[in-house]
Formats: sequence, C-alpha cells, structure tokens
Amino acid sequence: MHKVFALLLGLGLATSLAQAQPAHTTAPDAFRHIPDLELARLSTGPKTLTLGTLTDHENFYVLVAGRSGPGEVEVHEHWADYMVIQQGEAEFTSGGTVTGMHDTAPGERRGGTITGGKVVQLKAGDFLMVPAGQPHVTMIKPGSPFRAIVFKQRQ
Repeated sequence: MHKVFALLLGLGLATSLAQAQPAHTTAPDAFRHIPDLELARLSTGPKTLTLGTLTDHENFYVLVAGRSGPGEVEVHEHWADYMVIQQGEAEFTSGGTVTGMHDTAPGERRGGTITGGKVVQLKAGDFLMVPAGQPHVTMIKPGSPFRAIVFKQRQ
C-alpha cells in the first residue's frame, strides 16, 4: 500500500515538474514521517467527513480523509482523485448521471443522487482512481470508521 502511494506521489511530482506552469506555491516538502496515530488524529473529528492536509502545492495536494458516516455525491471538475484505503469498508459509486447537485466552490459541486454509476466495495488496502469531472460518493455504515489517503492532482 505504501509503495502504491509513493509511486503516485512520484508520478504526480514528475508530471507537475514536467508541465510548463508556474512553480509550486510552497517550497518543496522536507522529509516527513507521519505515524499512523497522527493520521488517525488528523482524520477524526465531530463531522461525518474530516480532512487533514498532509501537503499542499499548486498542482497537487495530499489529504488524509476520515469518514464516520455516509458521504454526499461530489464532482471536482479540475481535480483527479487517487485514493488508498487505509481503514474500514465502504460502498463507492462513480460515474453515472447526477441530479440535484449544487455548487460549493468554483468547479466543485456536491449533493444530489447518482443513477447508473459503477458500484464497488472498498476495504483497507484498495486503491481508486477517479478522473476529474466524474461524480462519486462514498457510503459507509454509520459508526464504522473509514480512512483513506487522497492524492489530488489538477487536470
């Protein structure tokens, strides 16, 4: 699982560096080791979704995402999501047709329902790739902790 994430991070960095775009908005990251207990702390909170930022750059960022209940449909027009599931189980739906969404920020929409999407069962150790612009939703059982590392890359 760690090798997959390292490979993704390396690919994202190589892609970002190869593009003729402005330099990162922050200095390159120094070496960091984030123990599991710290990831758990960063992804636990009073809300159904808790996000902890691990690194943030102009064309990519990495989050630890914790869920304690069902999610809502999301569409990120300009960001692809690459996820490694660390803990828990969930039903993940992507693609299909979405109705009832609302804008939450430029290029970001949430809410509504998906019909006709692909449904997969997730468990610790699984890996997902969600292209930019594709609707998706993570549904977990209430009270069943779920955690993933999410690498987001600007498209």
